[in-house]
Amino acid sequence: MSQVNSTATFYDYFTEKPMGDIVIRICEGASCVVNGSEDLTKVLKSKLNLEDEHTTEDGKVSVEVTYCNGHCDQSPTITVNDELHTNVDVFELGSIVKEHLK
Repeated sequence: MSQVNSTATFYDYFTEKPMGDIVIRICEGASCVVNGSEDLTKVLKSKLNLEDEHTTEDGKVSVEVTYCNGHCDQSPTITVNDELHTNVDVFELGSIVKEHLK
């Protein structure tokens, strides 16, 4: 049982809780943080009324922090349902989220 738990908690894409229909992963690796990804996380969680939880009350959207999307030269990066977005700023983040919430 401990080996299963170790594996499940080590990898970002394994979760112990149900995920929303829309999963937004914000990279907070070094390059992304230097370029503002922590602000993206704060703004998004604030807009979705998320504090400690990672999924909205209606179960529609989940927000997670990851530590490398493999595009450090185009940071900050996010994925929305595994669709990569690069060079994301706060304004673009809003547009991306609105598009997926339709």
